[in-house]
Amino acid sequence: MLGQASTYRRTAEAVASGGVHAAVAPDAAKPLVIAGLWRDLQRPLLVLCPHPDDARRLFDQLETYCGEDVPLLHFAEAEVLPYERLSVEAGTVHERIRALGALHGTVDAPPLIVASVTGILQKTLPPAVLREAAHTITRRQRLAVEPMLTHWARMGYAVGSMVDHPGTVARRGGIVDVYGPGHDRPVRIDLWGDEVDSIRAFDANTQRSGEHLESVTVLPAGETLPLFADHERIDELIRGLNFANTGTSERDRIQDELADLLAGVSLDNASFYAGFLLRHTLLDHLPDDVVLVVNEPAEAAEAARHVEGGAEKLRLAKEERGSLPMGFPAPLADWDTVSLALETFPRRLELSRYHQAEAGGSAVALPFDAAPSYQGAIEDLAEAVHAGHRGAVVIATQHSQRLRELLAEADVGAAEERTLDAVPERGVTVVHTTVTGGWTLTSEEGGEPLVTLLSDAEVFGARKQRVTRARRHAQRFQATTVEELTPGAYVVHVDHGIGRFAGTGSRSEDNGEAQGGREYLILEYAGGDRLYVPMEHLARLSPYAGGEEKPPSLTSLGGQEWTRAVSRARESTKRLAIDLLALYARRESAEGFPHGSDTPWQQEMEDAFPFVETPDQQRAIDDVKEDMETGRPMDRLVCGDVGYGKTEVALRAAFKAVMSGKQAAVLVPTTVLAQQHYRSFEERLGPFPARVEMLSRFLTPKEQD
Repeated sequence: MLGQASTYRRTAEAVASGGVHAAVAPDAAKPLVIAGLWRDLQRPLLVLCPHPDDARRLFDQLETYCGEDVPLLHFAEAEVLPYERLSVEAGTVHERIRALGALHGTVDAPPLIVASVTGILQKTLPPAVLREAAHTITRRQRLAVEPMLTHWARMGYAVGSMVDHPGTVARRGGIVDVYGPGHDRPVRIDLWGDEVDSIRAFDANTQRSGEHLESVTVLPAGETLPLFADHERIDELIRGLNFANTGTSERDRIQDELADLLAGVSLDNASFYAGFLLRHTLLDHLPDDVVLVVNEPAEAAEAARHVEGGAEKLRLAKEERGSLPMGFPAPLADWDTVSLALETFPRRLELSRYHQAEAGGSAVALPFDAAPSYQGAIEDLAEAVHAGHRGAVVIATQHSQRLRELLAEADVGAAEERTLDAVPERGVTVVHTTVTGGWTLTSEEGGEPLVTLLSDAEVFGARKQRVTRARRHAQRFQATTVEELTPGAYVVHVDHGIGRFAGTGSRSEDNGEAQGGREYLILEYAGGDRLYVPMEHLARLSPYAGGEEKPPSLTSLGGQEWTRAVSRARESTKRLAIDLLALYARRESAEGFPHGSDTPWQQEMEDAFPFVETPDQQRAIDDVKEDMETGRPMDRLVCGDVGYGKTEVALRAAFKAVMSGKQAAVLVPTTVLAQQHYRSFEERLGPFPARVEMLSRFLTPKEQD
């Protein structure tokens, strides 16, 4: 649809030929322009946004405009402050590495990458290290498995008994499973001897194999890979540290942790030392034919200065407190250097919502006008469609089924599509999705409309807000290699109980062997006792996972304390299992009340929810409804942090019960929360014939009765 506008075609041709160009488009139309450039130019494209929220919103919108087959990637920013001893969320790291891999050819089509200023300022892997570490495995290839597993461990993979999240690898005989950041699902490599017999994707939950693959590319599992770092440069940076302002304990801690990193020991707070290990940015990975789109360049520069200034304030404060030595390398790149690099890109488009002269030329106004607003007057919308004044009409709505019914009543036929990249060039098309706003595309500025996009804001007067949160990936830690154990960490030995890992070493004598001939894991127990665990018994250890704020008590060696604790736990678990089996047997044999399927009122009430349901929230809602519609008593736990939508799940379940002729009660922990929920339920259910009341100490005894 965009190619029909001559102004856009000239802009796309100018960008393809090279140089710096500027264009003006409303925020709502920017995803269309960016998606159009990617399709028309067929080059790698990087979109730089001022803020992380801007990047996430644009990424979500591009998913709607581009469809499912486009290699759309988010080069996310680590949500940790500079110079803080915090671990970067694994899902964020994997998103960043996946984007880097796409720039190095792991996807079939040129990638479309969205990043914020913060994301590109945060240092990442050198291109040479990514090329050295990443490798492709093909069918019929001969593999040396042990060296390959060692290489994967150096790349940041955790070697365990099974894979259940990105960054893990497992081997069972002639089968090697690997779950890399670049994979939607884990991959199973089946070996016949040392030859790759088959490569298949499989489901991490069911372990069932899926489609066969001809090859798989394994990317690094982390960004801070000390065994691939430039050790000479790191030694030089260490020599440049000035500990005059720090205490002895902080100096020793930093020196010990750096020594552990350089020795290949994995640290949770490795991002604290990113300045030692990394010195490149995303820009160093971009190919020569890339197209750079800077979204709101003035705001991007201001955001970069703000990030840089905040990092400098943190550094000075920590130096003053003595928690950071002077000369500590920064985890962020210098904005002046990055901005100079941005200016050298041969193809750059600066996209703004306002007219401005940038880069020595006037900004081209792309032919977009504001979309008309109907505020729920479907008759007026139908009249405009019949008159043909709006060109092809596309409606992006969360109420697609109801809207099609309303349009049919007004004698307007509407097709339905899943994404905005496949809409027809005439007639009315309804797309079940959410966009930030509508627009009208004309052939020339001020010309006749070619396409009009309407969102819920224009059609109904309000639209659902999409909650943008950083993607989270659950992960389970299993200590299966020495590198995963850090000194001071609490571990559990299957035979001796809870101890503290003190490191590795040799005993002075070991069955006649000379000192140092055999290496052990050293565990500290109560009373200062030490246990030397042979390396081949590593599988008998696991990390302590008690989940308590205070550290656990160490077990005494040589006594019956651990044996009694294990025995009590075994008996307790057995009793719990018996009780659960009995409970679920009674539940399966009991007869419950099967609620009816959703009514039109249920659908209208849910459509009034002012936010777009997150995938997890929608899954919880669907599961609860499915339970309610079965003929068995329901028992389901919904967990979620504050603000993640648990109340909406409860509200929909309660209303479903009422629609089936039942009363529903919502029990909450505090009186204040009861008052808040009462107002929420009363507001949402007010338009429907459902009576909402509250029972709390705020009511008089008569009102309570």
